[in-house]
Amino acid sequence: MNTENVLALINAGFTVDEVRRMMADPAEPEAPAEPAPAPDPEPEPAPDPAPAPGKDPVELLQTIEALRQQIEDLRSTFSAAAVRQDNFGGPDKESVGDVLTAIINPKTKKEV
Repeated sequence: MNTENVLALINAGFTVDEVRRMMADPAEPEAPAEPAPAPDPEPEPAPDPAPAPGKDPVELLQTIEALRQQIEDLRSTFSAAAVRQDNFGGPDKESVGDVLTAIINPKTKKEV
């Protein structure tokens, strides 16, 4: 079995152990060393698992829609806050020239 075949099996959903068993030498048939034991009585069927809470597709879609709405509300809130800060007295922004002037000719406490 070549690498491409192994990758194809893994992409198909086989586990590493299953691929290793497939790669075992097929020329050696597995002969039972001992006679087969008597079959055990049929095991009890496993009870159907109860659906996990929150796994209902309709409920998931409702949750996703609620989250999307909350994200949209937050986005609009942040956008409105940014516009207000830019238009109505946001923090003073220093330009490069202001910083250089402050470095070259700093104001003394008497001038402030």
